[in-house]
Amino acid sequence: MLFIGIDVAKSKHDCCILNENGETLSTFVIKNDKQGFDELIAKIARFSSSSDFSDARIGLESTGHYSINLQNYLLQKRLCVRIYNPLSVNLLRKAQSLRKTKTDKSDCMFLATLLFSDDSKSYSQPVLPICELRNLTRNRHRLVSMRSKLKLSLSRLITILFPELPSAVWSVNQKSCYAMLSEFSTAQDISKANIVRLSNLLSINSRGKYGREKAEQIRELIRMNKNGLMFGSNNLIHPKDNTTKEQAFIVTIRLFEYLKIVSENRYTDQELESINLYPVNVP
Repeated sequence: MLFIGIDVAKSKHDCCILNENGETLSTFVIKNDKQGFDELIAKIARFSSSSDFSDARIGLESTGHYSINLQNYLLQKRLCVRIYNPLSVNLLRKAQSLRKTKTDKSDCMFLATLLFSDDSKSYSQPVLPICELRNLTRNRHRLVSMRSKLKLSLSRLITILFPELPSAVWSVNQKSCYAMLSEFSTAQDISKANIVRLSNLLSINSRGKYGREKAEQIRELIRMNKNGLMFGSNNLIHPKDNTTKEQAFIVTIRLFEYLKIVSENRYTDQELESINLYPVNVP
């Protein structure tokens, strides 16, 4: 039997091959590319007594996207692969030694020794729809977090420049407000806008819910605040904040696109339950 431990990194992987007696047969480093993966297979073939590598076991830590290509390559070769939780590996390492030595070489050797006593089931690649749906839900979670931050930033700017606007509309984060603020960045710009142009802009982006009456109401609020301290204070906006409303609107559109993709695909209840909708760490 061969026990191969692989310490996964961004650009290279440290590998260690042990025999059934625990003797080190080879330690080497491969690149994180096709050439490096072929080199790994060549090393295994050198020490393996089976043409299909049935006597080889490979262990590596789950390191997110760094190990995806390597995992897929090994599974395509029908090798026995076991994926370990990095936290569990770290705790086992501390339990077996008081020394705080932790190098890439020692890590791959430790992963190889774990395979001696590991009789768990080999890792199997999930079906393609599961992978796609998992990636979609993780991207959705990331976009929701991004949109929340952008909404808070936009709310801060409106509170400074046009505090009366939230009382005139259902939400400052609706499409009609985004369109108005994209066209007229400050209250002063809105007050100088043509009433017909402003009315049409609100009507088109609210599907007719807002019209000339709402445009006049917003302009009346501006007139009431015309002598206020913050009227027309363009210098209060940081250059990075100028695109906040556009970013929030774009992220919202992308969220709807993700939801549409998920809704168009017919997934079973079992597939949906296996998805981690709200992961702690989003890639």
